[in-house]
Amino acid sequence: QDFINIDGTGGTIWNASVLLANYCSQNLRNEFEGKNVLEISAGLGLVSAVVSHMGAKKVVATDINPKTNNQLNLLRLNIENNCSLNSKVLVKELYWGNQKQMKDIIEQYFDNRIPDIILACDVLAWPE
Repeated sequence: QDFINIDGTGGTIWNASVLLANYCSQNLRNEFEGKNVLEISAGLGLVSAVVSHMGAKKVVATDINPKTNNQLNLLRLNIENNCSLNSKVLVKELYWGNQKQMKDIIEQYFDNRIPDIILACDVLAWPE
């Protein structure tokens, strides 16, 4: 049921996100403590929320933001509802191959350094 006007795949929590979130919480308990994390194609933000609760210093959850849907607004709402008010999770638009967006994210949110951990699951690309 699409009651949120999400086109494509971003309005669903896919099994791979659940599996990655569970794997991180069960097997990588201490790996995120104090780390800067970038999640590519975050969807509804489950993995970003989980690793933020595991002590990540900062998490940047990224996804595309087609003009025809509410993808980033829904991602932002989920992060706001599932992370603390002083959340370490930021939501940003990132289209694959957009070097300017990636450069801006690295410069602005990771002090011009590669993030400590980069996460991605159920990542899809459509040629446009």
